[in-house]
Amino acid sequence: MLSLDASRLARNNHDWHQLLELCSLFGVLIADGERVYDPCAYHDRLLLDLSGIMSESELHPIKLRLHQGERQKAARGDPRLPLPAGLAYARDGRIGFNPDEEVQARLFYLFAKFCELRSAKAVMRHIQEANLLLPVRPLNGPSPHDVMWRPASNARILQVLKNPAYAGAYVYGRRRRTAIGRRSGLQRGATEAVAIQDWPVCLKDAFPGYIDWEEFMANQQRLADNLNRYEADRHGVPRRGNALLQGVAICSRCSRRMGLRYSGPHGSYPVYVCRADQDRHGGQRCQEVRALCVDAAVESLLLEALTPDRLALAMAALSELENEARALEHQWSLKRERARYEAERARR
Repeated sequence: MLSLDASRLARNNHDWHQLLELCSLFGVLIADGERVYDPCAYHDRLLLDLSGIMSESELHPIKLRLHQGERQKAARGDPRLPLPAGLAYARDGRIGFNPDEEVQARLFYLFAKFCELRSAKAVMRHIQEANLLLPVRPLNGPSPHDVMWRPASNARILQVLKNPAYAGAYVYGRRRRTAIGRRSGLQRGATEAVAIQDWPVCLKDAFPGYIDWEEFMANQQRLADNLNRYEADRHGVPRRGNALLQGVAICSRCSRRMGLRYSGPHGSYPVYVCRADQDRHGGQRCQEVRALCVDAAVESLLLEALTPDRLALAMAALSELENEARALEHQWSLKRERARYEAERARR
C-alpha cells in the first residue's frame, strides 16, 4: 500500500488503527516517501502507531486556530447568521425588518400581547382564538429561505420571545455542543442553551429590532418567573379557576401559602387548604376555609376602594377594548391584502 500523505486519515485514530490491523492480518506492506513499513514487525508497527498519534494531536491546534478566527469575526459581527422571519438581509448586506408589512405587524402584535398577558401560553391561546398565523422561516435546503405561515404554538411563541435578534442584538454562541443527550445514529452531538451572561459575543443595537434590549431582558425575567416555584419567590402565572385568591392566600396560623381544592358534587365550590404540615411531615392539615365567603368579602372591599374612580376605570376599559378591536382589524386587513395580492398574481 503506497501512501504519500496519511496524516488526514491518521487524524481519526480509530480508522488509522483499524487500517493497520487489517494490513497486519493480510501481510500488506505500507510505503511512504521515506521507507517501507511492515505492520507485522514490532518496531515498524510502533512507528506507525506513533505517526497516527502525532497526526491526531495536530487536530487540537488546528481547531483552536479555526475557533479563534471564527470568534474574532463574530466579535466584529462579520459572519452571516440565519435570520428569523421578522428580519432580512438587504442588498448591501445590512440587516433590517422584513419588507412584508404583515410579518412586521404580526410580530409587533405578539410582543404587545405578551407585555399585556405576561404569559406565552396566554398569547398562544389569544392568537389561536383570533385565527391568526405566525411567520416562520424553516432553515431547510439552500438559502434564501422563504417565510411561511404556521399555526401558533407554545414553542413558536417562545422562539420569538427568546430570540435576541428581535431586540437588535447580534449574538454568537447561544448554544454549545455537549456529549450528554446524544442520540444514536447522529454524527453530531446534542446542544445545550448557554446563559445570557455567558454568551461569548453579544453586540447590542447592531441592527433595528422590534423591541429594545431592556424589554428583551424583562421578557426573559418574566418567562423565568412564570415557573411556579414559591421557594424561589416565583409565584408563576395566574391560572384559571373560580377562586379569587388562588396562589395569594396565606394561612393565619403558620404563615404559609395555602393551596386550593374544589368540593361539591360537580367540583364547583373552591376551598382554601393549608396542607404544608401534611405534605412535609405527614401530620394533620393546618386549616381549610371555603373560598366563596372570603372572596365575597375581598370583592366588596375592592369595589368599595374603586368606587370613586368607577367612571375613569370604565372609560379606560372601553378604550382598551377599542384599541384591541382596531389591532385585530389591522391584522385582518393585512391578511386580506395578502390574499388579494396572491389572487392577482395567480391571475396574471
